[in-house]
Amino acid sequence: MTKSIVCFFSFLLPFVAIAQAPAQPKIKIMVVLQETLDGKPVLRKSVSTALEKNLLEAGYDLVDQTQIEKLNEQDLAASRNNPVKAAELGKQSGAEIVINGIAELNLMDEKEIYGVLNIMYECQVDVKAINTSTAELIYSSNSSSTRAAQGKMKAAADAGKFAADKLAKEMIDKFKQRVQSKGSLAGSTIQLKISGATNQQLQEFEKSLADRKQVKSYVLRYMDGPAAVYDLDYEGGLTAFRTDFSQITRNFSIIGIGSNRADLKFGQFGAAKGDEALSMLDEPPVDIIGFDFPDIFPANLSYYASNPLGSLSLKNNLDQDMKNIKIRINIPDYMNLPVEQILPVLKSGEMQSLPVSLIFNAVKLQEVNKEVFTQAKIEIIYFLRGKEMIRELVRPVVIHDRNALSWNDPRAVGAFITPTNRAVADATRKFINSAGRDSFKEFPVNLKNAVAIWSGLNLSKINYIQDPRSASSAQVLDYIQYPNEMLNSKSGDCDDSSVLLASCLENVNIPTALILTSDHIFIMFNSGVAEKNWDQVSPVKENLVFMDGNVWVPVETTLMHLPFKTAWEMGAKEYQSAKASDSGFKVLKTSETWTVFSPSSLESGVATGLPAEDLVSTGFKKEMAALTAEGEAVGDGSQESIIRLAKLKAGQSDFDGAFQILTALDSASASVKNAKGNISLLAGKTEDALSWFKKSMIADPKDGGLDFNMGFLFYFTGDTATAVEYFASGMEKLGGEEKASEVLGINLTELGLSTRGADKGNKQVSSTEIRGLMQKALATKKRPGHTIKKEDAKLKDSKNILAYGGRLSADPTQAKSLVSLLYWKF
Repeated sequence: MTKSIVCFFSFLLPFVAIAQAPAQPKIKIMVVLQETLDGKPVLRKSVSTALEKNLLEAGYDLVDQTQIEKLNEQDLAASRNNPVKAAELGKQSGAEIVINGIAELNLMDEKEIYGVLNIMYECQVDVKAINTSTAELIYSSNSSSTRAAQGKMKAAADAGKFAADKLAKEMIDKFKQRVQSKGSLAGSTIQLKISGATNQQLQEFEKSLADRKQVKSYVLRYMDGPAAVYDLDYEGGLTAFRTDFSQITRNFSIIGIGSNRADLKFGQFGAAKGDEALSMLDEPPVDIIGFDFPDIFPANLSYYASNPLGSLSLKNNLDQDMKNIKIRINIPDYMNLPVEQILPVLKSGEMQSLPVSLIFNAVKLQEVNKEVFTQAKIEIIYFLRGKEMIRELVRPVVIHDRNALSWNDPRAVGAFITPTNRAVADATRKFINSAGRDSFKEFPVNLKNAVAIWSGLNLSKINYIQDPRSASSAQVLDYIQYPNEMLNSKSGDCDDSSVLLASCLENVNIPTALILTSDHIFIMFNSGVAEKNWDQVSPVKENLVFMDGNVWVPVETTLMHLPFKTAWEMGAKEYQSAKASDSGFKVLKTSETWTVFSPSSLESGVATGLPAEDLVSTGFKKEMAALTAEGEAVGDGSQESIIRLAKLKAGQSDFDGAFQILTALDSASASVKNAKGNISLLAGKTEDALSWFKKSMIADPKDGGLDFNMGFLFYFTGDTATAVEYFASGMEKLGGEEKASEVLGINLTELGLSTRGADKGNKQVSSTEIRGLMQKALATKKRPGHTIKKEDAKLKDSKNILAYGGRLSADPTQAKSLVSLLYWKF
């Protein structure tokens, strides 16, 4: 898994009027690096991306990489060792500084740790910064770094970013020092571009320059159509030139400004009237001054349907308000129709930023299987003096392939988790139906289903293969397969396998969560068991995660070729390690990702090559046998571990075995007495249960959980009033309903305990019903001086309506549900 960084487009500078003393313009920089990965050129340049990010954050403007890609490769190659050539290329792109050089990324080492490949890459970067006005070398340095990660592209991208960050800091400091000493990066040299002038007018302008003592020299570099470009060495640089401008000439106006460049236009601004003035003005009445349009990811199609994709900034340059401005945006071939919106009012001199939402053609996006460079066309339509005016702008747009993902917002991975996909549903149901789960009733349903799914995926021979994705010109990306694709390709990396397993689990309503670190991702799933009953999931507490009052099971998905128990143990170790180190550690519920990035509609297809049903059944039983053996073997001989084992046997309806285990413990212990009371209640021996509960409460009168067990006993034998009194006593000892809910394990877990008998009808005990008892207990006004005499407590009916409804002895899952409800003191 890789994280990523973002480069934003640089946009048009606003009009600068001389009299307004505008802010210092930004310096524009052109970054041209030749990057290689293991000796081969790469298109997605992680080093350039990181360098550009640092420069943007430092306040510099950049030449867009798409513009650089249009330059002749021979010219680019020549510029790396020729400052004059580099300066020429920079001038063509409007840059004051060109940063060029070479970045080499090479594999250093590969080693396998716990079956997962760990890859190390080294980056060597050598750069130079050239002043485009003078071809002067103003900075030269090199940097190197070594980084390791699970994926090849991630390791390379990290190494490149670290080396680039180091260089950028040094370079930016050097630029600041130069500005302080020389007034600008360019020193005193200014590039002047003059348009709209005849040869005679240009000669008059040159004469005015020659008469100025501040002008050290000037050279007409080239004629560009109707424009002339001069290099002017002016004492004091651009700052002094702007101050002296009105004394130099009254026939030109400044219509654009850069850090060492000025664009002049013949004719005094404001001198002409009406349409003549508009025709002479480079600034349109209503202008597009900013278009923030990030890369498009097809997987995010549903996100784009309800969220703005970018923003558009407009400015009214007139001294009158403009009304009903129509904005039209289109990306040909990828949108069925342009989107349009109306801006009701744009006041005089006002600038507004508007959100941009687009509606894409889903079929076209699904066909994008490689990075596409296309164009977005923006049109601003309004009326001025009765005439329709149209302002157009075309911007490059990158559409990544349908499997691309940026980790700028980790929730975006949710679009790839597609539980309703046909291939996912078919495979999941086949694995579960083939498993034969009824023979392991002592385990939680969610855990058994998860093991059945794992067994099927394991037998599908799905292996770990590192990610093929590399860094683009704008950011570092991941390549993620849709679940149906991985079911067929039988290979993938950590994000692919996490997406697959999460999709299968969510298909059978098992909640999942993604566990993210700086360079890895795996998952965990909700066992459906309350935290207080964690031993029903595993006898090893360290293998579990507790969240929202429930027990979660972490799984290392890249070990899909190994047994479930191995992947579970590895997932637990990685979770604890990542949480302790806090190295980008984040837990993200799948359901939370879907609130923003709902499952993509681009996925399709069916699963092929699934294992036969008998193989899945055999594999499942083998996996469950390993978990069963662990439950029976684990235990340190302590009282807690022995009581937990008795609890496990009671959940399997082995009441005699559970009792036998407890005989080795201290009979005076309140915990042991309470455990014997629980087992007696589960076995239907209510009088015995009453006796043991009395003894436990005498041994530890301050434990409110013991009061709850007594309350359950009376409730199950039909004495609700006494049950409520015990509940009230228990909550008082525990400090309130919240702590009581935690002890009972019903805060977020819905328990369903039902029994059906001819004379009892249908009896239901649920968390809602228990909460009702707690509410009644809270509302009960305690009589002055009244206490429940535990030794005098008597049952109105010794018959346990749950145990004798004709179901408990025949259905071990019923006993297990009651085990979960009762309070076990350890």
